[in-house]
Amino acid sequence: MSSLLVSPNGPLHGEVYAFGAKNAILKEMAACLLASGTHTLRNVPNITDVDIMIELLEALGCSASKLGNHVVTITVPESDSIHPYAPAHLFEAMRASIVVLGPLLARCRQASMALPGGDDFGGRPINFHTEGLSAMGANFTSGEAAIVATTNGARLRATRVTLEYPSHTATDNLLMAAVLADASHSLCLLHAGAWLHSPPGLIPASATGLPLVAYGQSCGASPHGSPGVPGIPSCVYLEPSAAHQLAKLLECERFPEAVNSLFAMESLRVVFIQALTATYDPVLRILQVVTTLQVGGAERVTLDLARSLQDFGQRVWVAALGKSRRTAFAAPTGCIDLSAIARSPAARAKAISTTALALHADLIHSHLLSGPECEALTRTGFPTVVSMHNMPQSWPEGYDCALKKADMLIACSKTV
Repeated sequence: MSSLLVSPNGPLHGEVYAFGAKNAILKEMAACLLASGTHTLRNVPNITDVDIMIELLEALGCSASKLGNHVVTITVPESDSIHPYAPAHLFEAMRASIVVLGPLLARCRQASMALPGGDDFGGRPINFHTEGLSAMGANFTSGEAAIVATTNGARLRATRVTLEYPSHTATDNLLMAAVLADASHSLCLLHAGAWLHSPPGLIPASATGLPLVAYGQSCGASPHGSPGVPGIPSCVYLEPSAAHQLAKLLECERFPEAVNSLFAMESLRVVFIQALTATYDPVLRILQVVTTLQVGGAERVTLDLARSLQDFGQRVWVAALGKSRRTAFAAPTGCIDLSAIARSPAARAKAISTTALALHADLIHSHLLSGPECEALTRTGFPTVVSMHNMPQSWPEGYDCALKKADMLIACSKTV
């Protein structure tokens, strides 16, 4: 079939059951390599890539099977029974095969695989994966058709990794590798959506000599609170040996249960420290940024979107970079005036990111910003959404290149 013609036939109606996403299930199947035992995955889509991943896991020494009704079970042996290699054709069959690299290095401390293949949607470099894993202590001797890696018997180590550009697959791989990494420094775990009230400063060791676990007061909602599972603190501080204990617990327990089990261990010193007080907000916090509030289509979209998101329970602020020279919309409650900021892209990006930090925003959504302003904003490290309100013919020079660096693009009409 060379084409598919869809014609209107009245209003659409009915129900469709949505199965799990391919990009989620393949990573979850690979993540099973991190812990021995039997893993059960439900709502699994019936797609070829899942079958290939099952074959790949079986070649690595696991047992995997489909139980019907979109359920897959994967039984993972102890690390010394996992084979850190598999036939080349299984890796070459799909792009997502690269995601077993991180778990294999974390669990077996070595891996050998053919370069991933699959779809033909253009180049997708794997250097983000190898460079990130190298920073964690892996050594690569990759050739033109294969990847060979080893940690020389040592555990991967915790470190800071910056990707050249946002890659969800590389992020997944590095996160899985980091699960069993050697944390030689103390860890401060801050729940996503939470923020500390002030920098905690230096936390002294326990006078008892026991490994220290510290937590602060949790304001706002309680992360992971559910029937039978008490909520956990928004911020938890762990000395290295306590972090290792948590890593072991995570091999057989979910994160909230593992943290509660950690708090109950008599071999650790668990204390409350006021400096670790944090607030957790479960809803999305968004800073909408627009050039001015003058009457126009893009400005109306910005204000309507802010109101609609608030109606859905999200927390939204609107910031205007300049003052209108003609008729303007009424400023929404709490509107932030940034018109006093210098008009340079760097100055505006700094003002926007500083405002977002003060609001503890999760992301910045920009409207009508110039290409250099968008590019400067993405360099601040804040997740950035850019709405395109005009057709490409009216974009300023360099705007299209700047847009490619945003985390998400939203087109305001079919023509855009």
